[in-house]
Amino acid sequence: MKKQFLLSVLIVPIFLMSTITIAEATPTKVMWGKTELKIGQIGKITVLSTAPTYQMNEGTFKQSPRSLKKGDEYRVYSYKGKDVGYYGLGGGLFVKKSDAFKYETPSKAKLALLKMQELSLKEGITEKTNTTQPSNGTIDEEVELEIPVEDSETTPIYVTEDDYGGILIYK
Repeated sequence: MKKQFLLSVLIVPIFLMSTITIAEATPTKVMWGKTELKIGQIGKITVLSTAPTYQMNEGTFKQSPRSLKKGDEYRVYSYKGKDVGYYGLGGGLFVKKSDAFKYETPSKAKLALLKMQELSLKEGITEKTNTTQPSNGTIDEEVELEIPVEDSETTPIYVTEDDYGGILIYK
Protein backbone atom coordinates (compact mmCIF):
# COMPACT_ATOMS: atom_id res chain seq x y z
CA MET A 1 0.00 0.00 0.00
CA LYS A 2 2.83 2.38 0.86
CA LYS A 3 4.57 1.57 -2.43
CA GLN A 4 1.49 2.50 -4.45
CA PHE A 5 1.06 5.75 -2.53
CA LEU A 6 4.73 6.71 -2.98
CA LEU A 7 4.62 5.78 -6.64
CA SER A 8 1.53 7.93 -7.28
CA VAL A 9 3.08 10.86 -5.34
CA LEU A 10 6.16 10.68 -7.58
CA ILE A 11 4.34 10.16 -10.90
CA VAL A 12 1.77 12.98 -10.58
CA PRO A 13 4.36 15.85 -10.42
CA ILE A 14 6.32 14.36 -13.32
CA PHE A 15 3.15 14.16 -15.41
CA LEU A 16 2.19 17.76 -14.56
CA MET A 17 5.64 19.07 -15.43
CA SER A 18 5.67 17.26 -18.77
CA THR A 19 2.27 18.70 -19.80
CA ILE A 20 3.42 22.24 -18.94
CA THR A 21 6.54 21.80 -21.09
CA ILE A 22 4.47 20.51 -24.03
CA ALA A 23 2.03 23.45 -23.76
CA GLU A 24 4.88 25.97 -23.77
CA ALA A 25 6.47 24.36 -26.83
CA THR A 26 3.26 24.46 -28.90
CA PRO A 27 3.15 27.52 -31.19
CA THR A 28 0.27 29.96 -30.77
CA LYS A 29 -2.57 29.55 -33.26
CA VAL A 30 -4.17 32.52 -34.99
CA MET A 31 -7.88 31.85 -34.60
CA TRP A 32 -10.45 33.46 -36.89
CA GLY A 33 -13.98 32.57 -35.89
CA LYS A 34 -14.30 28.79 -35.57
CA THR A 35 -11.25 28.09 -37.74
CA GLU A 36 -7.52 28.55 -37.45
CA LEU A 37 -6.04 31.00 -39.96
CA LYS A 38 -3.44 29.15 -42.07
CA ILE A 39 -0.61 30.31 -44.30
CA GLY A 40 -1.87 30.47 -47.91
CA GLN A 41 -5.49 31.03 -46.90
CA ILE A 42 -7.19 33.93 -48.74
CA GLY A 43 -10.52 33.89 -46.89
CA LYS A 44 -13.25 31.76 -45.37
CA ILE A 45 -16.83 30.90 -46.15
CA THR A 46 -19.65 30.45 -43.70
CA VAL A 47 -22.37 28.13 -44.98
CA LEU A 48 -25.78 29.86 -44.76
CA SER A 49 -27.76 26.96 -46.23
CA THR A 50 -26.87 23.39 -47.20
CA ALA A 51 -24.93 23.42 -50.46
CA PRO A 52 -23.25 20.92 -52.82
CA THR A 53 -19.52 20.67 -53.41
CA TYR A 54 -17.68 20.24 -56.70
CA GLN A 55 -14.46 18.66 -57.93
CA MET A 56 -12.47 19.82 -60.94
CA ASN A 57 -11.90 17.15 -63.60
CA GLU A 58 -10.06 18.09 -66.81
CA GLY A 59 -10.93 21.78 -66.47
CA THR A 60 -14.64 21.30 -65.73
CA PHE A 61 -16.45 21.22 -62.41
CA LYS A 62 -18.46 18.10 -61.55
CA GLN A 63 -20.71 17.85 -58.52
CA SER A 64 -19.31 15.64 -55.77
CA PRO A 65 -21.39 13.50 -53.37
CA ARG A 66 -20.41 15.63 -50.36
CA SER A 67 -22.51 18.63 -49.27
CA LEU A 68 -21.76 21.35 -46.72
CA LYS A 69 -24.01 21.91 -43.72
CA LYS A 70 -25.47 25.21 -42.56
CA GLY A 71 -23.37 27.02 -39.93
CA ASP A 72 -20.03 25.40 -40.77
CA GLU A 73 -16.96 27.46 -41.68
CA TYR A 74 -14.36 26.44 -44.27
CA ARG A 75 -11.01 27.91 -45.27
CA VAL A 76 -10.71 29.27 -48.82
CA TYR A 77 -7.36 28.89 -50.58
CA SER A 78 -8.24 29.88 -54.16
CA TYR A 79 -10.89 31.32 -56.45
CA LYS A 80 -11.53 30.02 -59.99
CA GLY A 81 -13.67 31.65 -62.64
CA LYS A 82 -14.94 35.18 -63.15
CA ASP A 83 -18.65 35.94 -62.77
CA VAL A 84 -19.84 32.50 -61.69
CA GLY A 85 -16.76 31.49 -59.74
CA TYR A 86 -15.78 28.65 -57.46
CA TYR A 87 -14.11 28.94 -54.04
CA GLY A 88 -11.29 26.41 -53.60
CA LEU A 89 -11.45 24.76 -50.17
CA GLY A 90 -8.34 22.64 -50.61
CA GLY A 91 -7.96 18.96 -51.39
CA GLY A 92 -9.57 19.42 -54.82
CA LEU A 93 -12.89 20.51 -53.27
CA PHE A 94 -14.76 23.59 -54.55
CA VAL A 95 -18.07 25.33 -53.90
CA LYS A 96 -19.95 27.47 -56.40
CA LYS A 97 -20.19 31.16 -55.48
CA SER A 98 -23.79 31.79 -54.39
CA ASP A 99 -26.02 33.27 -51.71
CA ALA A 100 -25.63 30.00 -49.79
CA PHE A 101 -22.25 31.29 -48.54
CA LYS A 102 -20.89 34.32 -46.78
CA TYR A 103 -17.33 34.97 -47.99
CA GLU A 104 -14.95 36.94 -45.76
CA THR A 105 -11.31 37.94 -45.97
CA PRO A 106 -9.07 38.16 -42.89
CA SER A 107 -8.31 41.56 -41.37
CA LYS A 108 -4.88 43.07 -41.85
CA ALA A 109 -4.20 42.57 -38.14
CA LYS A 110 -4.93 38.82 -38.39
CA LEU A 111 -2.70 38.57 -41.47
CA ALA A 112 0.06 40.42 -39.61
CA LEU A 113 -0.25 38.03 -36.67
CA LEU A 114 -0.06 35.08 -39.06
CA LYS A 115 3.01 36.56 -40.75
CA MET A 116 4.67 37.12 -37.38
CA GLN A 117 3.86 33.51 -36.42
CA GLU A 118 5.42 32.31 -39.66
CA LEU A 119 8.53 34.38 -38.95
CA SER A 120 8.70 33.14 -35.37
CA LEU A 121 8.70 29.54 -36.58
CA LYS A 122 11.61 30.34 -38.90
CA GLU A 123 13.62 32.68 -36.65
CA GLY A 124 12.86 31.67 -33.07
CA ILE A 125 10.83 34.77 -32.15
CA THR A 126 8.83 34.47 -28.93
CA GLU A 127 5.33 35.90 -28.60
CA LYS A 128 3.44 37.28 -25.61
CA THR A 129 -0.26 38.15 -25.99
CA ASN A 130 -2.03 40.58 -23.69
CA THR A 131 -5.81 40.76 -24.04
CA THR A 132 -7.63 43.62 -22.36
CA GLN A 133 -11.29 44.55 -22.26
CA PRO A 134 -11.89 48.32 -22.18
CA SER A 135 -15.05 49.91 -20.80
CA ASN A 136 -16.73 50.02 -24.26
CA GLY A 137 -17.10 46.21 -24.23
CA THR A 138 -14.81 45.41 -27.18
CA ILE A 139 -11.75 43.23 -26.80
CA ASP A 140 -8.40 44.70 -27.78
CA GLU A 141 -5.58 42.25 -28.31
CA GLU A 142 -2.04 43.49 -28.27
CA VAL A 143 0.70 41.13 -29.35
CA GLU A 144 4.27 41.73 -28.25
CA LEU A 145 6.93 40.01 -30.31
CA GLU A 146 10.51 39.70 -29.17
CA ILE A 147 12.82 39.60 -32.16
CA PRO A 148 16.45 38.59 -31.53
CA VAL A 149 19.00 41.13 -32.78
CA GLU A 150 22.73 40.72 -33.40
CA ASP A 151 23.87 41.80 -29.92
CA SER A 152 21.64 39.07 -28.35
CA GLU A 153 19.20 41.61 -26.89
CA THR A 154 15.52 41.64 -27.80
CA THR A 155 13.48 44.47 -29.29
CA PRO A 156 9.74 44.28 -28.55
CA ILE A 157 7.42 45.02 -31.47
CA TYR A 158 3.68 45.49 -30.93
CA VAL A 159 1.01 44.60 -33.51
CA THR A 160 -2.55 45.75 -32.89
CA GLU A 161 -5.64 46.67 -34.96
CA ASP A 162 -6.97 50.22 -35.00
CA ASP A 163 -10.64 51.27 -35.05
CA TYR A 164 -10.74 51.28 -38.86
CA GLY A 165 -9.44 47.76 -39.53
CA GLY A 166 -5.83 48.83 -40.17
CA ILE A 167 -2.84 47.54 -38.25
CA LEU A 168 -0.41 49.43 -36.09
CA ILE A 169 3.13 48.16 -35.67
CA TYR A 170 5.31 50.05 -33.24
CA LYS A 171 8.30 49.58 -30.95
